[in-house]
Amino acid sequence: MRRFESCARPERYPLEPVAAMAGPFVIALSESAAGCLTQAGIGDRVLAVTDELTEGPCPPEPDVLKFLRARRSAILSRLGPYEPGTFTSASTERWLSRIGECRTADTVDVWADSSPAAQLRLILVLQVLASLHVDTADIALVHANVEIGDLEPDQAARLVKLRQPLGERQRALGEAAWGALCAETPERLAGLLKQSLSPLPYLGAAVRRLLEELPATTSGLSRTEHAMLTAIVGGETSPYRVFKTVHESVPRLAGYWELGRTLDRLANPAAPLILGLTEGPFTEAMHDDERRQAAWKASHLQPTKLGRAVLDRRDDYARLARIDRWVGGTHLRSDNLWRWDAAAGTLIDP
Repeated sequence: MRRFESCARPERYPLEPVAAMAGPFVIALSESAAGCLTQAGIGDRVLAVTDELTEGPCPPEPDVLKFLRARRSAILSRLGPYEPGTFTSASTERWLSRIGECRTADTVDVWADSSPAAQLRLILVLQVLASLHVDTADIALVHANVEIGDLEPDQAARLVKLRQPLGERQRALGEAAWGALCAETPERLAGLLKQSLSPLPYLGAAVRRLLEELPATTSGLSRTEHAMLTAIVGGETSPYRVFKTVHESVPRLAGYWELGRTLDRLANPAAPLILGLTEGPFTEAMHDDERRQAAWKASHLQPTKLGRAVLDRRDDYARLARIDRWVGGTHLRSDNLWRWDAAAGTLIDP
């Protein structure tokens, strides 16, 4: 089973001055990728950026550092039963406190794999580097068509040959994508798919994958919800097996904690699509309680009649359930319910 990324607790900000160093400062876009690159001996220092930008609000704040603080504050005010540590934005200050070290390096190398989650972090990192006034000429990208964290160190080392300087077209496209992500409606995101995104070769798939988290026109489910419910209808009864099946069946966008919250949502007694989840909510408190965590792991999941009807497109989950979540800067609510028509590749406005 693929290793899920940890959610470290926040540390103090701001940036601290450091001594100059030779060689590249390496930015990896997951904890597992950072571990792999460190073992491969790539770069003097390797920094992991782990924010999950698919959950919680992305406020339209042009200053990226203010954006990160505003996002954290907004999430903390809306957590409900969930603890800050289960949202990776709560660990933002961990890498922000170190990224200023890049200003003392010869070059800054950003290693980005093709997963949608990594591509969203890529445009975040490019914005942060711009806010730190790092010269574009000092930044290079490594685009990998596999998830770097799944590689052996020697395999990762061979990807160095893919290193290329950050060009103006890449920088401008990253800036446009960032603005689209943080917009209050998903129209700019959908608009990106109508233009050439080849300077950042995996960005188009990431944007489409993010739009798939809008309720589908056919069922009202996001793609993650659909994949999770499909696994359960298909006979997967263990929560961890469901998580694994989702990761293997759709391009990775949701992290470990977000998958747990999605499972909670599907079991919501107001409109339950599944039964058998014996513990919740999916919080640090549950994980820290050995008895509760064991009960959660022992859950025997099964679909309800409603769950089967929604999956078969005979009912509409968005009509039945109270929706209150975010896709980028878009706040999805019953009165602001943007949808995505995957077959046509088009948005349906509220």
